[in-house]
Amino acid sequence: MVVEQNLNTHDNKTYIGIANVCNFMVGKTICWRVKGTTVSGKTVTSPVGVFQTEDLLPRQITLPGVDNVRDVGGWRTKDGRRMKQGLIFRSAGLNWDSPDWTWDISKRIDPKLSRIGETAILPEGIQYFVEKVGIKTELDLRWDGEVATMTESPMGPRVKWIHNSSLDYGRLSEEEGKAASARNFKFCADLDNYPLDFHCIADADRTGTLAYILCGLVGVSEDDLRKDWEVTARDYFNYARYDQISHIFDQYGTPEDPLSVKIQNYLLEIGVTQQGIDAFKTLILE
Repeated sequence: MVVEQNLNTHDNKTYIGIANVCNFMVGKTICWRVKGTTVSGKTVTSPVGVFQTEDLLPRQITLPGVDNVRDVGGWRTKDGRRMKQGLIFRSAGLNWDSPDWTWDISKRIDPKLSRIGETAILPEGIQYFVEKVGIKTELDLRWDGEVATMTESPMGPRVKWIHNSSLDYGRLSEEEGKAASARNFKFCADLDNYPLDFHCIADADRTGTLAYILCGLVGVSEDDLRKDWEVTARDYFNYARYDQISHIFDQYGTPEDPLSVKIQNYLLEIGVTQQGIDAFKTLILE
């Protein structure tokens, strides 16, 4: 968004102030004004401007150097509440996968012998996420070979880097998938980790799966979850992948049960406590 304001001053000259601004929260009233110094050294201030941001979701974030960044919050639940904005973010990788990583299993090498991938997030992106948003923690869902020997967030030592190799889609029912899902949820239920960003490499599969669990649990409608998935998958959107996520929870309830109940049943089975579920809902809902 570009804001332009004419500043009419007592020296009978008009000065034009222009600022590029972005990343507003949805459904909010924004008040603004511009203060500056003229070429003659005088301080001038614009009138206060007011506008309302549209209530359109998902809330997409401009983060220099990183693609597909969104606020997980903002969605309304079936009971009329809203997920808080500015607490949980999802993104593509903040650094690239190890250059030694390959999807060909026969060609993979020991992650301990692999090079760390080049940082993707730019300095101005780090400044926004760390200084403006206040990100405390990065939850990295990538596999060992992708992160190689990483021990620190690309955003620097001020941000806690947590690595939890995760699975997606139908693999949520595998023991490894259940264990990873339990760890991820317990992490997201801990207020000390907020605000946080979680990601894999593309913000599509593993990241989309965790976002689906978090949003579905609190009662975001399946229609909205499907819309969000379309943004997730972008150029390789495939409903079959989305259906693999949604169908995995059918075994955790009856056809009449809402998705929120099925996801809750899944979490309880894999070791998450009701106390943890309630803590997450209290933390994320307004």
